[in-house]
Amino acid sequence: MKRNMAILMLGAVVGASAAGAEPGQRAAHPLGMSPVCTTPQQCAAMWTAARKWVRNACGYKLEKDTDNLLETYNTVNNTIPRQVSRSLACRVTRTPRTEGGYVFTVTASCSAITPRTNPCYPPADEAMSDFNRSLNAVAARLKR
Repeated sequence: MKRNMAILMLGAVVGASAAGAEPGQRAAHPLGMSPVCTTPQQCAAMWTAARKWVRNACGYKLEKDTDNLLETYNTVNNTIPRQVSRSLACRVTRTPRTEGGYVFTVTASCSAITPRTNPCYPPADEAMSDFNRSLNAVAARLKR
């Protein structure tokens, strides 16, 4: 019985570290392949899709909407003290690549003081994976 309990506890520790971030915290890096565009048409469509994703998936309104940055209110780098919330604050950047086009990177988090029993909703790593899948699907449709 003790051995089974030890195996279960080890599995929980390994599973938590594999997720990339503690519940309620910013994940260390985006999961999945970061979306990349190579043509102007593809880049414009993917930036539009990124903006739509932020509006639908993140729990805060856009504060910054520029050519290369989408950022909601209540993000980690805001100087305003963060409120306790399970809602996601998000940041998307579009960074030029030396070979042309752009790479899209998303960061999502909820309040740093959200307890483990009340994690981000949706979980930050799941949301970032969804972002990558969504934009990669747009890229694939326009690559043809």
